[in-house]
Amino acid sequence: MKNGLFIDTWGWITLLNKREPRHKEIRSFYSDFRNKETSIYTTDYVLDETFTLLFRRLPFPIAAKAMSFIKDAIHDGYLLIEWITPERFKQAESLRLSLKGNKPFYARVVYKDVNGKFTQLLPNPHRRDNYFNGGTIYELPSGEDGFELEVSPPFGNEGLTVYASTSQLGEIEIEPNSGMYGIKTRAAQIGSKTRGVILKEKETDKEQKVPAEFSEVDAVIKTVR
Repeated sequence: MKNGLFIDTWGWITLLNKREPRHKEIRSFYSDFRNKETSIYTTDYVLDETFTLLFRRLPFPIAAKAMSFIKDAIHDGYLLIEWITPERFKQAESLRLSLKGNKPFYARVVYKDVNGKFTQLLPNPHRRDNYFNGGTIYELPSGEDGFELEVSPPFGNEGLTVYASTSQLGEIEIEPNSGMYGIKTRAAQIGSKTRGVILKEKETDKEQKVPAEFSEVDAVIKTVR
């Protein structure tokens, strides 16, 4: 490694988290060092740990902005990475999902792996409540959950489906599996059972009946080596 500034996990966390006691001092030091046009270094292991801690300690939007700060520094060429094991670093990148509704809602999050196996990520054995307040960003997985979503073989097309409703969702057959729930219900029936069992009219404050609202969002995730 050439002469320059090496930033470890503590350095990144302190630089990017305004709540850290020495944040202003480290930010000033970092800016001064950049102005000297001297190389700044870190490692893939340090960034892996930094990203994990940022998303555990900070709200999702702030953590995502901090991650972009580091990625921009790499792209612009003034932050150089010493790669310990590039393959392992890519495979260890964690997937994260954020949920936000414009009103209170109930949700179910289903994951489909490359082999077509379905798993219920939310609710799960560690986070059984599936009711969420409107206007609030929820992260999955979070500190409450007993799992991480890591990119690992086999690679290919995977999927996430979020079912949301203003009324409680219908039941599907599930069984505990590694901090999540394996889904026993047939794939073709997951959506219909989620939508059609418990949806019903509810009373407003004025005692006027309104129909429950339902939304289903799909996302395709392509993982590569």
